[in-house]
Amino acid sequence: MKSRDLALAALIAGLYGVLTIVQAPMAYGPVQVRLTDALLPTSFHPSIGLAGVIGVTIGNLVANVVSPYGLPDIILGTLANLIVSLVAYWIGMRWKGRLAMMVACLQSAVIVAFIIGCCLLWLIYRVPLEFALPSVLVGELISAGVLGYLVLEGISKRLRR
Repeated sequence: MKSRDLALAALIAGLYGVLTIVQAPMAYGPVQVRLTDALLPTSFHPSIGLAGVIGVTIGNLVANVVSPYGLPDIILGTLANLIVSLVAYWIGMRWKGRLAMMVACLQSAVIVAFIIGCCLLWLIYRVPLEFALPSVLVGELISAGVLGYLVLEGISKRLRR
C-alpha cells in the first residue's frame, strides 16, 4: 500500500469514527441515520479504492466501541461496512458511469439494512423485524444512498478539475 493510500484510509477512518460518535445517539439504534455511511460507497471511485474499504471498516470499528449494542454491533457493523465497501469497490472496478455509481450506493443501503436490521436488531436483540428492517433501510437510503451518491459526485467533479 502506498503512503498516499494509507493516509487516505486513515483520514476516512478518522472521519467515520469521530463523526459517528459525535452524531450519537442518532447514529445508533433501530431508528438511525448514520450520516457517515455516506462514506461507504467511496471505494467505488478509482481514486479511493481499497483505501475507502480500509477506512470505513476501521472507522466503524472505532465508532461501534461506544455503541449501546456492544460486541455484536462491533462485529456485525464492522463486517457490514467491510462487505458493502468491498462490493462498491468491485462494482467500480468493473463498471463506470452514473448507473454503476447508483448501484454501488444502493447496495450499501440494502446490505447494511439486512445485516443490522435482521441480524443485529431482530435476531440478537429481538426488535420486531417489521420495524427493524424498514427503519434501518430508510436511514441507509438517506445516508449511503442519497448522501453517498452526492459524495461520489462531488469527488468525481473535484478530481476532474
